[in-house]
Amino acid sequence: MSAFVIEAKNQPGEGEQILSTLAEQGLNVMIAAAGYGDTAIATLITDDNEKAKRALSARGLSFSEVPVVKVRLMNKPGEGARIFGELHKAGINVELVLPIAIDSKQSDLLIGTQQTDRAREVLAKDLTSTS
Repeated sequence: MSAFVIEAKNQPGEGEQILSTLAEQGLNVMIAAAGYGDTAIATLITDDNEKAKRALSARGLSFSEVPVVKVRLMNKPGEGARIFGELHKAGINVELVLPIAIDSKQSDLLIGTQQTDRAREVLAKDLTSTS
C-alpha cells in the first residue's frame, strides 16, 4: 500500500481537480489535505495504486508515492512517542503519518517510510492485518 503526496497551488478548484481525476477512473479515495500560503499538499490513499499513478500522470499532476505501514495504537498518553521512539532507534525515517480511523480506545495510522519491511519488523506488535 502507498500514499500519494500531491503538491498543488492553494486555490479554489485544486482539490476538485485532483479528486475528479481519480473519480473518473472509478477510484475510491481517502484524503488528508493541508494548505499554507501558496501551496496545498494532498495526501491520499486509493484502492488501486497503479490506476491512480496513471490517472495523476495523465492529468499532469506532480506527485510522490510513499510506501506505508498500517499500525494500531491505543489512545493513551505516550503511544505516539513510543512508536516514533522505536522507529528512531531502528534508524527509520518517517515521511508521513496519516490517521485513518480514530475512536475513544484506539487509532489506526498509516506511517509512510521507504523502509517498510524494517518498520514492519520493529512495529510487529502494532501492525494491523492489512499492513
